[in-house]
Amino acid sequence: MFILNNPIIAQSDITGSFIGHCAIVGRFVLLDITFGYPLRTLGNGIFCHFAHFCHAETFVLHNSHFPFTDFICLFFLFWKLKTIKMNSNQDDHSEKKVFKRKKDNSSFNMSWFTPLPTIPEKSKKLYTAVLDLDHTLVHSLSKRIGDPRYKIINIPQATRRFYTAVRPCCAEFLESISEYYEVMLFTAGTTRYANAVIDQLIDPEHKYFSYSYCRPDCAQVDHEFVKDLSILGRDLSKTVIMDDNMMSFCCHIDNGILVEPWDGDAKDRELKTMMRIFHEIVDSNVEDVRPFLRERFQLYKIFEDGLVTD
Repeated sequence: MFILNNPIIAQSDITGSFIGHCAIVGRFVLLDITFGYPLRTLGNGIFCHFAHFCHAETFVLHNSHFPFTDFICLFFLFWKLKTIKMNSNQDDHSEKKVFKRKKDNSSFNMSWFTPLPTIPEKSKKLYTAVLDLDHTLVHSLSKRIGDPRYKIINIPQATRRFYTAVRPCCAEFLESISEYYEVMLFTAGTTRYANAVIDQLIDPEHKYFSYSYCRPDCAQVDHEFVKDLSILGRDLSKTVIMDDNMMSFCCHIDNGILVEPWDGDAKDRELKTMMRIFHEIVDSNVEDVRPFLRERFQLYKIFEDGLVTD
């Protein structure tokens, strides 16, 4: 199955066909009307940037001109999902803290579409760094422990408390990369939680993060929250996402750096390593980060191995 950007949905009696930019799935025609976002190739799987739609059954597309595996979306083959849906979390978009506030730019009125923000104002910095929050920059617990590094986070209208520690070298990391990268937060955490962590712990003066994207901006695939980098309005050849969960950026696997998840180890120095990688991109004047990161980390092989062994 193909996942397409901004699809037009129309009825069709044709099944299992693919014509140009139009995938016909069951009785639904999913038409990519953007054309500016080409298909992304990942090993034997082909897929586009993540679609902002749901309500689709699982189908496999056949075409005699292409290998069978070229027409299977990795989401469905790897996770054996039956449906795809947008997150319906009640976290209010209007309460999202955006350091440069975004506006609703949705052109769809269908109930299963999540409104997308207006493309942010362009940055003068050459590259964009998209950073995850939990297990990447911080670690949170719902119960107090004796470790003084875990600070209580005051979250408005929260029904429970969180105690959060900041990963070693986080401040140094943010200070270092923000000189060359526009830094954005993209987390599957709720908006209130993310804002509280940013405001109270890792960027209280708003020196580093220009925009924050939270759970309402993610697409939910079964139990996974997927981050579509195309909504950021940035040149993907200059965009790097750092996350501890590869499924979070599986639509943009060649843009990703898979960071070791952090669970509170005081001796952790992973962000020191990440800092060197981000600076290597700048020092090498990389024109397109995707071939660079693909060759460096070869994350696509993990997907290929998963498809074989799952």
